[in-house]
This record gives sequence, structure tokens and C-alpha cells, in this order.
Amino acid sequence: MAANDLTVTQRVADYLQNGTAYAGAQATLVGNLITAVSARIYSRTGRRALNQVLTLTDLYNGTGSSRQHVRDYPIQSVTSVSVLGASIPVSPDGYQAGWIFSEDVVIILPGTYVGTTPWATVGKFPRLPKSVQIVYTAGFDATHGWPSGQTGDANFNNAPTDLGEAVTELVALTLRRAGWLDEAEKILLDGKHISFRSWEMPKEVERVIKSYCRMTPIR
Repeated sequence: MAANDLTVTQRVADYLQNGTAYAGAQATLVGNLITAVSARIYSRTGRRALNQVLTLTDLYNGTGSSRQHVRDYPIQSVTSVSVLGASIPVSPDGYQAGWIFSEDVVIILPGTYVGTTPWATVGKFPRLPKSVQIVYTAGFDATHGWPSGQTGDANFNNAPTDLGEAVTELVALTLRRAGWLDEAEKILLDGKHISFRSWEMPKEVERVIKSYCRMTPIR
């Protein structure tokens, strides 16, 4: 099992085989499919921390506002925020000058001196390329997740439950499609027709994946 896998072979077995575990070459095939489908989800969502909490150091273009969205979320902690190499202190109480954060954004509070002359600003990130550095932790694991309480699910290699189930369904669909690869329809000997879905993924699976796509463009 790869570290970034968003489900496990046993969940696919539960879905397709009533819990009968895969073994040998079939287990290897399912494991490889899980890794490949998970990679597609990471690429599609633009995320890096869907089943583990990572420590990240990211450099951003300043937004010209008090809010700087980060690439990965939910944020679990922020170690440092600096602009043009000048460190900004954390607000001591959430009201006085400094920075605070919520699940996907770092916020500069009014009255906070930001940056260095001649580009210094007050209460906002200067609109300059690659001027903002944020060191933070973000993602899901067995004990961390959204502030609302949803954490990673150990049954899906610490991916959130809904996402892990969606990936399980995609892997199962890929396995089933191997029996009618590149076919649109079959005509049986008794004249009956079997038609196959042409979509990449079921609508309900697509909705779950979209919910994990990055909320705002990051530059």
C-alpha cells in the first residue's frame, strides 16, 4: 500500500466480493489500481494532504487583501507567516495586531505592519509576486480533520470516509470495466442488448470528489 492511497484492498473486496480478500496477482492488481486512482484524485483536486497531516512551506503571490488562502487544508496549525522575509507575529488573542487562521486561510488583522519598506503595508498582504511565505500543517489523519469534527478514517488509510468510499467505488468500477474494455454495447445470443455507461465516474462519486477540490485559485 502506497502512503497516498485513499482506500485499501480490503474495502474493494468488501465492495465486490462480500469481504473475500484478494490474494497473489489479483491483490497486486487491485493495489496498483488503488494507487493509480488515488493519484488521479490528488491531481484533480489539486491537494497534497488528503490522508495525512503534512508540514508545508509554501510561497504565494500577495493578494492585496487581508486574506491569504493556502494550497492545502484543513489547516491544523501555522508555524510562521512572513512577507518579503519579514516575520509577522501571531495575534495574541485574535483581536490585537498579528495573524490568525481558519480552515483554509491566514488572515492579517487590522493594524498589523506587514512587509518591509518601500513595499510595507498595514493590515494586508502586499500585491507582490512570491512575497508571502507560510509554514503550516494541513490535512487529515485519524485524529485531525475539519474543525467540525470529521477526521480521517482508518478503514480508508486515513482518507475521510466519504472520499475513501468514492475512491473504492472508482477502483471497483475500473475492475468491472476490464471485462468490457472499450465496448459500448453487447448483443447476447438470445437477442438481448447490454449497454454500458460512457461516463468517467458516477455522478455521486464526482460530487464527492468536487467537494475536495481546492476552494480558491492559488497563485
